[in-house]
Amino acid sequence: LKQAFGLSDFRPLQKEAIHNVLGGKDVIVCLATGGGKSLCYQLPALVLPGVTVVISPLIALMQDQVFSLREKGIDAVLLNSTLSPTETRNILHRLWAIKHSPIKLLYVTPEALSGSTLFPYLNRLNEQNKLSLFAIDEAHCISSWGHDFRPAFRKLSILKRFYSKVPVIALTATATKRVRDDIASTLMLNNPEFLIATFNRPNITYEVRFKEQVPDSDVQGDIARFLSKMKGQCGIIYCFKRTECSEIAMYLKGKGFSIEAYHAGLKNDERSEILQNWTEGKIHIVAATVAFGMGIDKADVRFVIHQTMPKSMESFYQESGRAGRDGKPSVSVLYYSEDD
Repeated sequence: LKQAFGLSDFRPLQKEAIHNVLGGKDVIVCLATGGGKSLCYQLPALVLPGVTVVISPLIALMQDQVFSLREKGIDAVLLNSTLSPTETRNILHRLWAIKHSPIKLLYVTPEALSGSTLFPYLNRLNEQNKLSLFAIDEAHCISSWGHDFRPAFRKLSILKRFYSKVPVIALTATATKRVRDDIASTLMLNNPEFLIATFNRPNITYEVRFKEQVPDSDVQGDIARFLSKMKGQCGIIYCFKRTECSEIAMYLKGKGFSIEAYHAGLKNDERSEILQNWTEGKIHIVAATVAFGMGIDKADVRFVIHQTMPKSMESFYQESGRAGRDGKPSVSVLYYSEDD
């Protein structure tokens, strides 16, 4: 823990999750946003003799983790559609010759696993007892009852059919009991251990503002007054529609605030640039749809505003929970109308 990751203590449930994985058990881990889910599979990957396969829908987050692991001297690779044919061949060659090329973590998307390319290599690893662990991040995407269902995740049931003795750890920040049970059933987990952390975020102050009671029913003006008190701190404003993002961003920019709109209607490079500028503090505020979603990991977000209602309570928890990951006091503001 200290040598590889520079940490002196485990966070709640990390030690239990790691202990179960090293004991060969299947585990479902629900940790609050910022609770340290990645260590639950990264540390076992160093202890176990073979390759840990990490499955995540978030290419940008996987890229960040691979970069961070390599900086620590840990051999991690990412296999996805953005690689050139040569880069893909090199990684596959290293997997085939695993005895001479000790990859510890292989990051892939669920779509990459649903194809046929990777399975001969996983089969070979398994035959050599070099397939150590499957780690499924954002596991709530598996469940059709979840708030971010993705069909490609349902196909991950193939893992236990082909590799029944390889343990699976499924991780999420938000999952109701119904979703957790669906994850266990879909993945065909073998008597899994459920590790559920508290979802209380005591450093976040939650506030509901009724739109009908806002002065002059001017929600945009009310947001501007709130931001004036935040004095240039970092935050997110969530909107339901792209047009609402653009409108609030334009309005607040006209008031002198550092803000950009972020939604799926923008080009990939535009979204990447906005995200990078926000992460580096060059932009203070992002007005976003849920496209600004999973994998956002910025510690010093001081406020999250929902200008419109989120899709569900799970979505609200996930989105508001992007505030205060550094443990410092932060604010969640939800605008609510009787028409919602």
